[in-house]
Amino acid sequence: MPLTNDQHRELAASLFNHVWTRMEQDERSPEDIDDMIAAAHASLYHWMQCGTAVNIVRGHWQIARMYAVLKWGTESMRHAQRCLDVCQAHAIGDFDLAYAFEAMARACWLVNDIPQAQSWYQQMTHAAANIAKPEDAAWFAKDTSDLAGLAAQRE
Repeated sequence: MPLTNDQHRELAASLFNHVWTRMEQDERSPEDIDDMIAAAHASLYHWMQCGTAVNIVRGHWQIARMYAVLKWGTESMRHAQRCLDVCQAHAIGDFDLAYAFEAMARACWLVNDIPQAQSWYQQMTHAAANIAKPEDAAWFAKDTSDLAGLAAQRE
């Protein structure tokens, strides 16, 4: 029996939150890592069944971020690029676009493409200045505060 859109939505959101729990762990066993990867991809799958382009963007962004947390640059890059592609294809801006640029910058640093990382970082900074809601801008600043440190380490 196929799942309803509401069931897909509930699974997608629950899995998304589960991935955050795993990413926030200080230490992860190989089984924790497998669980986190499976849950992130499953969340995106369920959003693809019932969600909007914004949900797809956020699913790809979370996967890119998860792989960045694991320091798996190539995998992070693929999903960061997909995140950005969907933003651009659907004219999605505001903080989702800023996060897409953040994902690209982070992935480029991981694969040691410093000129591209710096370029994406600049685009991220510009996009962040245009986030409409102050609470979203504050959340974005908190969530990306480590990138300034990354930039200083790599220059």
